[in-house]
Amino acid sequence: MSPALVGFIWIVVVTAVYFALDLGRPGLHLRPVTIVLLALAVRLLPAVVLPSGAVFDMESYRIVADLVRAGQDVYTHPDAEGRHPYLPLQMYVMSLARWLSLSFDLPFPLLVKLPPILADAAIAGLLYQAGRKLWGTRELPASAPAQAPPAPDPATFLALLYALNPIPLYVAAYHGQFDALPLLCALLAWYWLQFHGAAAGGQLAAGLFLGLGVLDKTWPALFLPLFLLRLHGVAAKARLAVGAALPVVAGLAVYLALWPGTLWGVLGTVLGYHGVVGWWGYTAILSLLKAALQSGFAWLRPLEPASLFALAERYGVYVTLAALGLFYLTLGRRRDLLDGMLTVILLLFTVTAGFGVQYLGWIVPLALLARQFRPLRWYAGMVALLLEGTYLMSLMRGWLPEALSPLGRQIFIWLLSLPAWLVTIAWLRDQLSQRYRVEEPAVDSPASPLPG
Repeated sequence: MSPALVGFIWIVVVTAVYFALDLGRPGLHLRPVTIVLLALAVRLLPAVVLPSGAVFDMESYRIVADLVRAGQDVYTHPDAEGRHPYLPLQMYVMSLARWLSLSFDLPFPLLVKLPPILADAAIAGLLYQAGRKLWGTRELPASAPAQAPPAPDPATFLALLYALNPIPLYVAAYHGQFDALPLLCALLAWYWLQFHGAAAGGQLAAGLFLGLGVLDKTWPALFLPLFLLRLHGVAAKARLAVGAALPVVAGLAVYLALWPGTLWGVLGTVLGYHGVVGWWGYTAILSLLKAALQSGFAWLRPLEPASLFALAERYGVYVTLAALGLFYLTLGRRRDLLDGMLTVILLLFTVTAGFGVQYLGWIVPLALLARQFRPLRWYAGMVALLLEGTYLMSLMRGWLPEALSPLGRQIFIWLLSLPAWLVTIAWLRDQLSQRYRVEEPAVDSPASPLPG
């Protein structure tokens, strides 16, 4: 049996177990270390078995690692164009993985996947801890009939639903992206602000965690306005903002002091990244219309899908920023912090033109903490189909009959992405109408109110 087929069977089995757990909710009470070890085992098996991850990403990591080790500027070197649109932190992890690979003859893809796999397992542990603080040992609301077995301990249930969720599993262990690291930092920032935000040290720590996440990948900056809106008083806001800025400033200073390059070279590369346009959301529809027009459907010509696609490529990021800014200015202040974080991600997924498959995991722990099991179930189902279809069209191309042309494989992915996008839109609609409300911590919870 080929490694690619083993990997495909594994993610299908884990997906089935995830949905069986979500729908059945057995009365489980596990230690957090058991859940963390389970999350590690689920991710390590495909990471070890599969020969690589996403080809472009693995090649990018190798190029960036070699440039760092050679003392070259990652942001302006021609070999690295489009390869590292992030602030200078993860490049050092890549270079360490490369050194270990060359020094001890170990597989580079496995080594570079290990940090996000560890971070993913740590997120499961953090969800357990947060569940304990928010709800103690109270049962979760049951969606099953009254005669069903009692619901499990909330902390165990939340952590298991993350440990066995196919979306973060795919991103870290199959695709090989490292979004679990900034996601862990963002969740730690939320945790610190939620439970220690009344103290000056808690505000500073929350900012530091958030800034560390931004230094690794810029997207946790989406939460900074919500964090600032959540705090009252100039001093509290200043402490959080300073804490968020410190890791970024320090990371830039270290890189510019030790490697050739300019501040604008770094920031221009980072701020110029807008994701991959054409396979998600309304740009996927435009891609399908373009393909249909090229295949002879001349009646689509008046729609000018190619022109609309070009406009989306050029101006889509500004539409996204405008939508996010409007949310911050109108609804952001009136929402619970966790509710606001979840809404921002849903809004981004709905309106963005550029997208990466690794983004799809950001929402999972937020939805679990908000106990939005029903919409997450629909989302996880549609996204699992998309990810497993993506897997079939990439790593398993050598095993499957080559029945589809390159364009046919792209169309297959575009079509699979649309149900996931539509579920996201429906979820956002319900979120904005507050159909699913985030419960505040219980009165006897250790969570402290924030200043003001």
